[in-house]
Amino acid sequence: MYNEYLKEFGLDVRYKKYLEAQKKRALLQSEYVITKERFKLTEIEIESQKIQDLEIHFAGGKKIEVILTWLGMFLGYKLDQKTTTVKEYFVILEEYGKANKKV
Repeated sequence: MYNEYLKEFGLDVRYKKYLEAQKKRALLQSEYVITKERFKLTEIEIESQKIQDLEIHFAGGKKIEVILTWLGMFLGYKLDQKTTTVKEYFVILEEYGKANKKV
């Protein structure tokens, strides 16, 4: 399913930054476990904040729950955050955008 998404939509530059930040945080966490340097905890917290900022940026400052609620209102039924696939989410967003252009 994820490969289908990548073929259709590609990998966004912001998402690449997000993945890099997650990777850096994981490396810092590993370094902390090995070295027990308390400064690593500060670096981990900084990376965690970067990740959180990027998560908000993906949705134009809106949380995913809010976006799913809006899309659910457009569709006429509730979208479950845990069962909605990434591809399904982006297809719905695309169709929502097309429908709004027609109005």
